Amino acid sequence: MGIRVIQWATGGVGRQALRALIEDPAFDLVGLYVHGPEKIGRDAGELAGLPRRTGVRATDDAQALIAREADCVVYTAVGETRIREAVAEIASLLRSGKNVVSTSMMNLIHPGSASARLREPLEEACRLGRSSLFTSGIDPGFSGDRMPLAALQLCESVESIRVQELSDYGSHPDAS
Repeated sequence: MGIRVIQWATGGVGRQALRALIEDPAFDLVGLYVHGPEKIGRDAGELAGLPRRTGVRATDDAQALIAREADCVVYTAVGETRIREAVAEIASLLRSGKNVVSTSMMNLIHPGSASARLREPLEEACRLGRSSLFTSGIDPGFSGDRMPLAALQLCESVESIRVQELSDYGSHPDAS
């Protein structure tokens, strides 16, 4: 038996995470949360675009998943445009004793730089649930770290490097 994991949301990032969880034998997918009513009841393998079925059916019953035994939740729901909801969901998972890894809410990549209003409820939830929260994504880790280094391999001489991300979250789709 592998690490028991719940996948939380199946949007652009979540679908890729779900695929990895299903295909890696180190993980045992035990739950799948979805927002879209058209996804409820569908098999995780189908939602991941895989030919095999897992027997894990998507649900929008957050409380049932919070009550389910799991070691970790991969939280990939959109956070930037629904901060209060995302913090509440993540805090509930943490209080239930589940560790959370997330690509949502980039402000939490460096918690010390995040606002206290965002950070403190999550820290308290970690204390209560004896759990942990780790936030990462393509930045840092790819767009801000590896991609520039890969591009530098093509250069003969470099005077400076600047990596900047600009995004308009006002039009960001929330197809979780």
